[in-house]
Amino acid sequence: VAGRTGDAGAEARVRANRGNLLAMLGDDRWAETDLRAALGLLEKTGNDYLRGHVCCVLAELARRQGRLEDAADWIAAGEHALDDADATVERAEVQLERGRWWLARGDAGAAEAAARTVLATAEGLGHHELQARGLQLLAEVALGSTAGAAEAVAALDKALVLAPADKSLLRTQLHNGLARARFWLGDGAAARRSAREAEAQLAAVPGEVAVVEKKIAAEKSAIEAARAGEAGRGFAVVADEVRKLSTLSGDTGKRISEKVEVISAAIEATYQKTEDSTQVE
Repeated sequence: VAGRTGDAGAEARVRANRGNLLAMLGDDRWAETDLRAALGLLEKTGNDYLRGHVCCVLAELARRQGRLEDAADWIAAGEHALDDADATVERAEVQLERGRWWLARGDAGAAEAAARTVLATAEGLGHHELQARGLQLLAEVALGSTAGAAEAVAALDKALVLAPADKSLLRTQLHNGLARARFWLGDGAAARRSAREAEAQLAAVPGEVAVVEKKIAAEKSAIEAARAGEAGRGFAVVADEVRKLSTLSGDTGKRISEKVEVISAAIEATYQKTEDSTQVE
């Protein structure tokens, strides 16, 4: 039984990691499929930390799709999963998602309060990435009006100092927010520089994806090795599932490259608009 429980835990990590990766790529449908599968497996293992995280990502997917009631349910499920766990960082991540949920509902005050709560927690822990994400949410709140553009620039500048160098997607988002805020401030040259920085960071995203893929591959190998030991019982089923996972993983490089091209084109279009605007002035 213990072996099967460990197996379920390894499978859950594969599903959760791949679901995170697909969510990052914007493939919401398949991301949700994997994350729900992970959640079902986690019911058997009692890993409250990962359950809370998976619920948080499912809440993000629902919010992105405009399903705010579903998002609220997933946030509550994440909070419940972490109730009895010593999981300060994970709880703060759920709080960040709740802040974004409030923002989607149009309650900027509640969103700002959530961001400041996360910031206080992150500062106490010395957790730089979490601090950067809290500042990012504060900037999103500020950008709800053109009057908040200067405040957003200050928050995003600080977030970029704190954001780890290997978090390329986060840094892309921060630079993109800066481009928007600086454009609203009428600083076309600075907006263009930020847009260029966002594009440069995008080029590093495939490397970040590769790290996650290596983690997934290691977990898949562990599952295959463990199950092969059961006198070959069910090995064919496992091997087939591993092949399916590997096929999808192999497609990821192509998908991320395509997405980088699309986003780079959008950044270039923004750059051109700011340049045209500056020339008109």
